[in-house]
Amino acid sequence: MTQEPISRKDFLRDSCRGLCALAVATTAASWLAGCAVAKSSVYTASITDKKVAVPLSLFSEQRTQVVEVPGWKYNLLVVKEKDDTFKALLMKCTHQGFKLTADKGGLHCNLHGSSFDLEGRVTNGPAAQPLATFPVLQQKDQLLIG
Repeated sequence: MTQEPISRKDFLRDSCRGLCALAVATTAASWLAGCAVAKSSVYTASITDKKVAVPLSLFSEQRTQVVEVPGWKYNLLVVKEKDDTFKALLMKCTHQGFKLTADKGGLHCNLHGSSFDLEGRVTNGPAAQPLATFPVLQQKDQLLIG
């Protein structure tokens, strides 16, 4: 059985795909190694009365907390404000919907470089719109989001 020679177009397409995959893998490995918010610091929330429930105790020594919500594609970043109120930001880039990463300074999109502050405002484009936010209600020893 003889193989047909690969066309120049197919060779270039396959080569570019391979190089892109290598670049993405290298970038991802680098990002994971230097990520300021480790997976162990992500809190998995529960759902109470159709609201995301987060214990208030998570904020006794920190201002921010990444919250994973079962069934949601994107995490939330819950931020304790200086006046002891809370804000919940959807960690979804408003440019093209890529998942955001968090550090002490804000949220960042590793796809095109957009950045957002802890209020959800754009600090670096190409994103032009602020992040989606959710109302946060403090009830006894927990926060109810949504």
